[in-house]
Amino acid sequence: MTCTNSIHVADEGTVFEVTITDCDENGDAVVVDLSTATVIEFVFVLPSLRVKRRTGTVSTPPGTDGKCRYVAAPGDLSEAGTWKLQVRVGFPSGVWRTEETTFPVELPIEPLHYFDPETGAATAAAPIVAAS
Repeated sequence: MTCTNSIHVADEGTVFEVTITDCDENGDAVVVDLSTATVIEFVFVLPSLRVKRRTGTVSTPPGTDGKCRYVAAPGDLSEAGTWKLQVRVGFPSGVWRTEETTFPVELPIEPLHYFDPETGAATAAAPIVAAS
């Protein structure tokens, strides 16, 4: 089986990591030091065009390597389709945004809602049962 980094609806714990860069006077990409950042915000635009804003953190304090991250919480990855991501970073001297990137979110193969025939109740996801 080939290794892929698929993201699925209802995944939890997916790490979104971005290295913030800027262009120097020669047009070369240089890492932005995030050690003095006052805000790191991950802005997600869903396929439905709804916007989710999530607070990010530096990946490796103090942040001099320019890497920041957000770890998806329950309910974050709520729609299948093409998502957009842009990181907004604030410093005492101003606020900047990264270039946007896109990524696919796929549907999982199991149903996202489970109907329990014994109780008639619907749950948010199929129960996880240990293999016997």
